[in-house]
Amino acid sequence: MDMSEYADIFKDEVRAMVSWPLLVERCRASLEIVATREELGRLETVWHRLPDGRLTSWSDQQGSRETVSGAAKDVAFLPEVSVRYIRTIEREFAEGRHPRVWGIPVYLTDSGRTIILDGNHRLTALHLSHAPVRLIAVQAQGYDDATLLPDLLHDTGKDLPPHQWKRRVEEIERAWLPRTPSRPRSTSS
Repeated sequence: MDMSEYADIFKDEVRAMVSWPLLVERCRASLEIVATREELGRLETVWHRLPDGRLTSWSDQQGSRETVSGAAKDVAFLPEVSVRYIRTIEREFAEGRHPRVWGIPVYLTDSGRTIILDGNHRLTALHLSHAPVRLIAVQAQGYDDATLLPDLLHDTGKDLPPHQWKRRVEEIERAWLPRTPSRPRSTSS
């Protein structure tokens, strides 16, 4: 599979912030089997938590990415609608009402971290259910580049002074703002 095929398959499904043009240009695709609960638990979600356990944004320097096992230990940090969704899917996995094998899009960093691009709720529910784990991680392997995947700022810039962190977040957000035609300024007084 080349990265254009990867993007064609996943780009309409993935809600994580991913620069698809950069992904296609800079990454390569590979497959990895995830067959144990322990392997599943080590996958990293796109959810970030503060040291006190509260949910926060990728752009919060004090936050850190949560693993599937960490999220499963305490799903209450997520919004209530997410908790209900996870609990529903957990029951369905336990009852055998979900496929036992499926592909999940992930990003494998050059430092060896695997970040789930889509399926964070389902994978947390699977971990909670103790159902058999049989996943095909469809990996985009690439660099620790926050322009490609903003979540990676925590890998590349965690030690930045706060003013530099803020500047880097602003650069990333500017790159992600939808491009809209400029409007003429109003001349009314």
